[in-house]
Amino acid sequence: MWDWGSVFLLTTLSLAASGCPQWHRTALWAGWTGNLLLGVQMGLNHLSFLGCAGDKVASWWLNVALTCLSEDKGCTLCPINWMSHGTKCYWVSHELSHWNSSREDCVNQGGQLMMPRDQKENLQKPTRYFWIGLFFEKGWTWVNGSHLDLTEGGSCGVIREGRISTIGCSVTLQWICQKEAIQL
Repeated sequence: MWDWGSVFLLTTLSLAASGCPQWHRTALWAGWTGNLLLGVQMGLNHLSFLGCAGDKVASWWLNVALTCLSEDKGCTLCPINWMSHGTKCYWVSHELSHWNSSREDCVNQGGQLMMPRDQKENLQKPTRYFWIGLFFEKGWTWVNGSHLDLTEGGSCGVIREGRISTIGCSVTLQWICQKEAIQL
């Protein structure tokens, strides 16, 4: 089944291969962008009767459209209330819970506790402690099964100010979930 991205890509490639001038490709790109914005606007008008819920959805779609138009790497979609960062979506809890319940909540949302692999993935370097997907079971293990060489004494992983640390799993903290973003 064809989607609009495939049609646009094939049309652009065929124009490039046919030796069409650059302005043809620019005009085509501008036309597709206009169609995308028109479609978003029509969707927003359709949602206006939903009231507050419609406003949230409309705001989300507008954000998606603007993100898609402003990024050269393509569009990524995340669920409402999740933040897009690179190829992943992140959700930060507002509640406090122990590690096992936090992990279960992330799984119920289709994700897992965050597994920061480098400084870029530490987002905004929170000043509070947040549960992440690291626990001790015969060695430090990420929730995806990979291992980490760490010599800390706690049982579960936390992140604070960009640093990974550990504490007892029964402490109640906020947590951060992650899942793959949908690539358009």
